[in-house]
Amino acid sequence: MPTKMTGCVFRIKHDDQGTIFEHWGSNAGFTSYMVGSLAQRQGLVLMTNSDNGFALMAAIARTLAHHYNWPVLKPRQLEPVTLATQQLSAYVGTFATASQPDTAMQFLHLNDTLMLITKYQPKRPLIPVGKALFFDPESSSTFEFLQGRDEAVGWVRVTEASGYNNDFPKVEH
Repeated sequence: MPTKMTGCVFRIKHDDQGTIFEHWGSNAGFTSYMVGSLAQRQGLVLMTNSDNGFALMAAIARTLAHHYNWPVLKPRQLEPVTLATQQLSAYVGTFATASQPDTAMQFLHLNDTLMLITKYQPKRPLIPVGKALFFDPESSSTFEFLQGRDEAVGWVRVTEASGYNNDFPKVEH
């Protein structure tokens, strides 16, 4: 009789590096990540005994990808760009979800720099790396500002170093 698996969802990506499959997840006290490339005939499985293992696993995966020259997991290189004052002003505001008010992020425009303020971290500058994309060197996270139907910025997508991302709607201008 076949065994029925539940709760195991794989993400499959097709790009110029071929087809890769990956899965990550967690249980209380544990996190895990698995990725493989059919074309490269390479893969890895990482497991931690921590609820906060995603950043560690991402760093280990990037290190292994660099060491074994595995292009699938190599980090992308971000180059700073210069944005005009009016462009930076479009990203000013507070972004949060109603279900997680402690995660509110306030973006301010000070001295030709976009600054981020959160409840748990001090004010810090973000580095523009695209028209609507900013990098936080302190957390290795990116912040991508997304437009709504009215073409005004209505969301920010935060992508952590682990690759995990969340979208936060703009709640205050």
